[in-house]
Amino acid sequence: MSTEQLQTMKQQALKLLRENRLVEAGTLLSQICAQNGEDVDAWYLLSSVHGMLGNMDEADRCCRRVIALNPDHSQAHLNLGNVLLSQGNLDEAVVHYQTALRINPGYAEAHCNLGNILESMGRDHEAQASYRQALSINPDFAIAYFNLGNLLVRQQRLSEAQESYRQALRINPGYADAHTNLGYILSHLGWLDEALGCHQRALQLKPNNADCLCNIGIVLELQGKLDAAMESFDQALHLDPNHLKAIVGKASVLARQRKFEAAYELLRPCLDSGIADASAAITLASFCHHINRCAEVIALIERLLGQRNQSIGQHDLATLHFALGNLYDAIGSFDDAFNHYHQANELKSRGYDPLKHVRFVDSLITIYNKDFLNNAPHGKNESQRPVFIIGMPRSGTSLVEQILASHPRIHGAGELEVIGRMTDALPAELGVNTPYPQCLSSLTQEKCDELAQRYLEQLASQAGDALRVTDKMPRNFLHLGFITLLFPHARIIHCIRNPLDTCLSCYFQRFVGGNEFADNLADLGAYYNQYLRLMRHWKTTLDISMLEIRYEELVADQETMSRTLIEYCGLEWDDHCLRFFENKRTVATASYDQVSQPMYTKSVERWRNYEKYLGPLRKALAEEIPDRMDIPLKPLK
Repeated sequence: MSTEQLQTMKQQALKLLRENRLVEAGTLLSQICAQNGEDVDAWYLLSSVHGMLGNMDEADRCCRRVIALNPDHSQAHLNLGNVLLSQGNLDEAVVHYQTALRINPGYAEAHCNLGNILESMGRDHEAQASYRQALSINPDFAIAYFNLGNLLVRQQRLSEAQESYRQALRINPGYADAHTNLGYILSHLGWLDEALGCHQRALQLKPNNADCLCNIGIVLELQGKLDAAMESFDQALHLDPNHLKAIVGKASVLARQRKFEAAYELLRPCLDSGIADASAAITLASFCHHINRCAEVIALIERLLGQRNQSIGQHDLATLHFALGNLYDAIGSFDDAFNHYHQANELKSRGYDPLKHVRFVDSLITIYNKDFLNNAPHGKNESQRPVFIIGMPRSGTSLVEQILASHPRIHGAGELEVIGRMTDALPAELGVNTPYPQCLSSLTQEKCDELAQRYLEQLASQAGDALRVTDKMPRNFLHLGFITLLFPHARIIHCIRNPLDTCLSCYFQRFVGGNEFADNLADLGAYYNQYLRLMRHWKTTLDISMLEIRYEELVADQETMSRTLIEYCGLEWDDHCLRFFENKRTVATASYDQVSQPMYTKSVERWRNYEKYLGPLRKALAEEIPDRMDIPLKPLK
C-alpha cells in the first residue's frame, strides 16, 4: 500500500473519530498500523480509540508501541498513565505522568491527571499542588477546578471547594457534575435556595436522572417542604425502584411526618440483609427510639464502623459517630456516648479561627458605638412584622419559635440566612472595598430602606397574612446593630440557657451548615465568651426592644413564659400555644423531634452526665463566667 493511500486512510480515520464512529475508526487505524508498523501517529490514535472503547489491554499495547518508536511522545505517556490508572497499577501510572511532564512541563492535562492519581493514593498535598499547577498553566481548565473542589470537599474545606466549583461553572456552565457538587456544598453551608437551584440545573442537563432527583429531594426536605421532597424521591424510584438513596430519602421524610413504622418498614431490608449503607443507618438512628428499635440500630452502626468501609466518606463517618453518641446517651451509656461524640468532632473540619472571630467581634463593638448609632442613618420602615429569635445554637430557639408559631397570627419562618447574607454583600451593595462592618460609613438611609424592604419581601413570600413572622437564625445575635438600622421597631427574643448545657449540646450536634466552632470544647467556650461579650455590648448601646427567655424557666413554667412571649409580640393569648407539639408545621432544624413532643425537662443540667470530660470547656468559660457553672447565668448587665 502506497504512502498516499495510507495517508488517505488516516484522514478517513480522523473523520470517523470526529463523528464518534469509534469502532470503524479503530478498524481503519489497525489496518494502517499493520501496513506501516512505524506510523507513530496511527498507533497513538489507535491507543486513544481503544481507551475510549474500554479495551484497556489493547490501549496499553498501542501506547507502549508509540513510546518504543518515540520515547519523548508526552501524549502517549499521558494515555498510558490513564490506562494504568484504570487497571489499578498506580505506581507505574505515576511514572508515566511524571515522564510526560519531564518532556513537557507545561502539559496541564498531565498535571491534572497526576493530581487524580496522587489523590487516590492518599497523597493529598501533592495532588493539590498538581491541580494548582495545571490551573496556573491553563486558568480555564474546568476539570482541574472540579477535581480540586472534590479534594477540598474530602478535606472538609467547604468554602474553598465552593469557590473551585464556581470557577469550573464559570468556564463551563453546562458542567452538570459541578452543579451537583456545588449544590452539595451549599446545602451543607445552609444556603438551601441556591443549593436547590444547582440541583435543578443539573437535572435539566441530565433529564430523568434518579441521582439528581434525589439531590433535589434532600434539599427540599431540609427546607421543610416534605410533600415536594416525597414527590421527588418517588420520581427517582419510578426511574429506579431499587435506588437506595431515594428509599432512604423517602424514609427520612416519613420519619419527619412521624410515620415511624412506615419509615422503618421501608428501611428494614438494611437490617434484614445486612446492607452496609451509612445513610440508611443514620436515618434509622434518627427515629428508632420512637419504635423501640435502638438496640438493632446500635448493632448496625457498630458493625458499619467496625468494617472500616472505605466507601463511607468522612462526612457520613462523622454522622454515624454522632448518631451512635445520641443512641448511647439515650440509654445512659454516657462514657460510650462521649467517646463517639469526640470521634465525630475529630472527623469534622478544623476551619474555625478563634482569633479571627475575636477580631470580628472587636470590630462590631468598635463600629457600633453610641456615637455611631446616634448619628447613623436609620431606615424609616416602621414594620413590626419581624420577630428575631437569637442566642447561641441549642439554647431553646426552636422551642420558642414553635410556641410562637402555634399562634394563629404568627408564622414561623425558621432559620433565615437573609440578614447574614446582607452583611456579607454590604460592601458590594455600597460600592466600596472596605469589609463589613467598616463599610457602614458609606451606608445611606435609602440603602437601609431598600434592604429592609427586601427582607420584608422575603418574609411575605412565605408568611401569608401573618401579623408577626419569626426569624430564628441564632447567629443573628452578631447582627443586632445592623437589624436596628433596618428595623427600629423590630422585636428581639434572646434565648439563654446554662452555658455548659448549651455548649455541650452544640458539641453533640451534627450541624448542617456553619457553626465550625462547635467541634472543639475549648473553641466552644471561647465562642460562648465572645457571644456573651457582644450581647453585653448590644444591651448597653442599642435602643431596641428585647425579651430574654431562659430555657430552664420556660420548661419549668411553660404557661407563664409562653404567655410572656405572646404578650411581648403584642398579641392576644391563644391556648394553641400550650399544645405547640400538635403544630403540623415543618421544623427543618436539628430540634424538629424535640419540638414535636410535649415540654420536658430532661435536658436541664444534662452536662452533669459528662462532667469529667468538661475540663477544656470549663477552663475556657471561666475567662468570662466566674459564676458556678451549674446555675443559669445571671442577667446580663
